[in-house]
Amino acid sequence: MTINFRKRIFGKAFDIYASEAFAGLVGESLNLYDDADCESADVELHISGTDNIGVLSNNPKIYRKFANGFQANFGTCLVSWFRKEHSNKLFVRAEFNLFKLNSLLGFVKRLRSMEYPNELERFEQILYELIIVPTVYMLPDTALMHAATLASGGGAVTFTGTGGVGKSSAILSAAHNQEFSFVSDDISVINNKGRMFANFAWPKIYGYNCAGNQFKKLLLKDRSWIDRVHFTTKNARNPSSVRRKIRPEVLFNGRVAKEPLLKMVVLLFREDVDSIKVGELNRQAGLDMFLEVMMAEYQVFHKFINWEKYNSLGNI
Repeated sequence: MTINFRKRIFGKAFDIYASEAFAGLVGESLNLYDDADCESADVELHISGTDNIGVLSNNPKIYRKFANGFQANFGTCLVSWFRKEHSNKLFVRAEFNLFKLNSLLGFVKRLRSMEYPNELERFEQILYELIIVPTVYMLPDTALMHAATLASGGGAVTFTGTGGVGKSSAILSAAHNQEFSFVSDDISVINNKGRMFANFAWPKIYGYNCAGNQFKKLLLKDRSWIDRVHFTTKNARNPSSVRRKIRPEVLFNGRVAKEPLLKMVVLLFREDVDSIKVGELNRQAGLDMFLEVMMAEYQVFHKFINWEKYNSLGNI
């Protein structure tokens, strides 16, 4: 039995079919997106679905090339993106390979992880980072930015830069300000008209973001005692080694924006200076930096783009 969701995600209509085992997790992970009321979908996504697709090449083993698409093996899931003849729709198939959290192996992995995740948090991260966000590469008129985005007054400001440079901290500084709404944390989506689309992947807050404020109390609310001990112990040793996810509507007290127009891009850049400097950046330099940081920070998927190019060259 499969359950169907039709959602508007990144400005596109997604038809999502989930097996009964995953339907509840899918619904919880995507509940902030509006239902799509159009007649046809741009993307058809099957969770735990399979297709008999002819494989043209398999170099390396974690990659498979099809006539009209490819498959990536991320370990926790197999994801295929392809198109069919006489159809403009993009098809996506995702098969999960998840260890049980209540098993001994699952417990050990949770203790060693940064997040001590529950089932929903673990599923949500895979759904976004390895399935939905990579799908943007196959959609027309949209692109990804390694950035965190806020909305205010109908417009959006996005903070981009390398990991750990302060993007999430900028987001957190506005969490209690009623003038700002959440758009995205870490990965933002923009179209060719400058419209920023909400990415409701749950924000990640590190131990060092909790120093001297109330975020730790909010993060650990309703969590188990061992979850709290895990966070407190790791945080005492190294605040950058522990983090927790939180729903964006909880962090921003219900203030979320879905399609604001981009007004400003702030590129955060570390230098050996005594104080913060603000200045304008050459447009071409900024674009080049944006591309480089996206490729570097999203290697988990970019390597499959490289293998796609490699196998395409070999399939003459």
